Amino acid sequence: MGVTGLLNMLKPVMEECHVERFRGARVGIDGYAWLHKGSFGCALELAEGLKPTGFVSYFMHRVKLLQHFGVRPVVVFDGADLPQKRKTDGDRAQRRRKNMQSGREAMRKGDRETASLCFRRAIDVTAEMADTIAQELKRHNVEYIVAPYEADAQLALLSLQGYIESVITEDSDLIVYGCSNILFKMNKFGEGSLYASDKLTEMREWSFAEFTREMFVMMSCLAGCDFFEGVPGLGIRKAHAIVKKHRTFRNVVSSIQDDRKFQDFFIQYPSDFKEDFRRACLVFGHQTIWDPNLTTLRHLRPLGMTVGRLIDDDATNLDPSSELVTCLGRIYENEVAELVARGEIHPATHRRFRSEQNSLVAFKPAPTDGKKTVSSGNSNTKRVTLHQPCFGYRGDMIRKHTTPAALRKFAIPRPSTSGKGNNSDLGTSKIIVGHDASFLESRPVRASPKPQTPLKRHGSLLPVRIRSPTARLTLAVQPGSKQTILKWER
Repeated sequence: MGVTGLLNMLKPVMEECHVERFRGARVGIDGYAWLHKGSFGCALELAEGLKPTGFVSYFMHRVKLLQHFGVRPVVVFDGADLPQKRKTDGDRAQRRRKNMQSGREAMRKGDRETASLCFRRAIDVTAEMADTIAQELKRHNVEYIVAPYEADAQLALLSLQGYIESVITEDSDLIVYGCSNILFKMNKFGEGSLYASDKLTEMREWSFAEFTREMFVMMSCLAGCDFFEGVPGLGIRKAHAIVKKHRTFRNVVSSIQDDRKFQDFFIQYPSDFKEDFRRACLVFGHQTIWDPNLTTLRHLRPLGMTVGRLIDDDATNLDPSSELVTCLGRIYENEVAELVARGEIHPATHRRFRSEQNSLVAFKPAPTDGKKTVSSGNSNTKRVTLHQPCFGYRGDMIRKHTTPAALRKFAIPRPSTSGKGNNSDLGTSKIIVGHDASFLESRPVRASPKPQTPLKRHGSLLPVRIRSPTARLTLAVQPGSKQTILKWER
């Protein structure tokens, strides 16, 4: 969903951009965003419990598009559900179930169009689908990593470390996490809207000149996001005004609670508004991520002064088992986290997706010289060799790719109207045996329909026309004889 209204608010400082702008650089990909869009075309098959491959084709087409323009994609997949997002995930799951029921009812009535629409709304991207994509990425030597929790936070880390130049995504959460360059809603041609954080100070109507990062996070959470529903009647622009005026967490909360417009909301609020708001702000700043350089789980930013200002206490003395810290995502054993990052085990259950014999693509471990091997803790589990630093698949091993243009069968170009490149002066046999021979084999021959009336004149020709990019070859067969006539027509 992203932050309600944030993209519209920042539209004045966003510009149209083509992905070729990042030629030669790494660009992070929100894997589940592409998976979700790619599943639209096979929603019926997914609803019927089948295993379609349409979403794989969609995903890899986008990957090859980036490679065609010299961009090195780094795909990041979501991991386990974040505790702070549990309510949002539950609401979405309930909506998916309702849409699935509506779709099945429409199918029973024979309304396939309505059923397809409902099934699209019921799509649930799973870790197994992401694993299928991961195997395909590995086969094409494309970097990927599975985040311990939210892919957005993992992408933010790669951006903050300078490993990726930009991120391609669909929603606005990455702005709040602190990514510097984000390409939103890239289409099949590689075009999208580019956000650059250094242009925030150029905003005129809604100034961010005096905003700190914590203030921007508070504004976004008040407007409503995946981790906090927000306050009814308090949109992004009103939230901007409140945060700009009061600046600190304590003053912002007090101003909202004292406002008579929101008294009914606070009376009906089922839990502690202040605590829920605080946790949402903490998630955007300090969510648990996997650091591929340190090969360990840690928080996106240290629990220091930022958290101290939010909890009115010393954040360095926080109990790691406290609810305020666990809402950021549990930190578990690094050996297991490595296997999750590589996509070897399920990010939530920590069970292997498949045996090596049933793998879509057999993974050959690297030589063990100078490497280390770890196990997921199961004595029956095959040990896996890990590379340092640990990505699902690192781009340091990427070879020179064959461009998609060399692999794809592009459409034959239309005949030139300028007269350039005309082949009419070439011999017939040379055209058929040479360049155009493959063309004739790869395209069906278009023949004129069979005459409906008997032949009136001896020697009439039955034309069979073969089209080429620059001319038309007529193969005429004379009735009653084995003689054929080849004739070029411009």
